[in-house]
Amino acid sequence: MLRTVLCFLIAAPMLVAQAGGAKPETFRKEGPAFQSAVDQAVSEVPGVSLLQTSKASYIQEFGIVVTLEVTLEQSRSPFNVDARPERPSVLTERQQRVRDKLKQLLTQKAPGLRTAADDQFVAIVVHIFNSNPVDSPNLTQQITVMVKKNAPSNVIVREL
Repeated sequence: MLRTVLCFLIAAPMLVAQAGGAKPETFRKEGPAFQSAVDQAVSEVPGVSLLQTSKASYIQEFGIVVTLEVTLEQSRSPFNVDARPERPSVLTERQQRVRDKLKQLLTQKAPGLRTAADDQFVAIVVHIFNSNPVDSPNLTQQITVMVKKNAPSNVIVREL
């Protein structure tokens, strides 16, 4: 009897995980397409370079989170003589364009994602690599664009 109960307690978490298999299976199909859509949207902004392509994850109670890393300007080095420091206004404009592209992407794509439930979020987190910290010490380090799936017009943007 004790062995039966013990076997049940060991097997129960695996059975529960397999029962909720619809979301991860759907995400395996949707995730790569959404990742490439995010990469495409960011790549369309002139002057912005992808350092790390997007990685999507499904978090059970939250929804879908996509992370990526970009740089807003070309890094300077002793071997790269052509690189000049960008004006802060140019960097701010590029940040704004990235923010606008991601807002537009989320309002279009979030309602069609089947993985996230209606009350869950779809979030894109952009880490900004500051390749020239001396020239732009106050550059934003992270932009988070988030939308609830059932309210795609209400986009939340946070910057750190």
